[in-house]
Amino acid sequence: MGIGPSMEFMKSACPTQRVMINPERFHILEAYRSNGVFAIRLQYADCPGASHGGKKVCVYIEALDAWKWWEVIDPHFGERVKKGRTIAPSPIARFPGSDEGWEEALRYVDFTAEVRRA
Repeated sequence: MGIGPSMEFMKSACPTQRVMINPERFHILEAYRSNGVFAIRLQYADCPGASHGGKKVCVYIEALDAWKWWEVIDPHFGERVKKGRTIAPSPIARFPGSDEGWEEALRYVDFTAEVRRA
């Protein structure tokens, strides 16, 4: 006996379904850079249940042309440590993969680049 719903009820009433992506199976759809701030719009393969059809928008600092060698891009936040030439660092920001998310990311890149110039 206790107060509130049982854990079993909470699990069934509030299901969580997390779609796992394969960070090695992606295609870069668009890229934009300004003063060392860089945004990419990605399409991940095998993500039919993911929001925006598996599209993600990630922003990086000082990536320059390093993205050309990236073979692994995990859009999730993690430690900001250099992981090697073929593994992308953790993004500094992430936006929805929709057209609106891409436009918002471009504004974020431009604003951040302007702040870095000051």
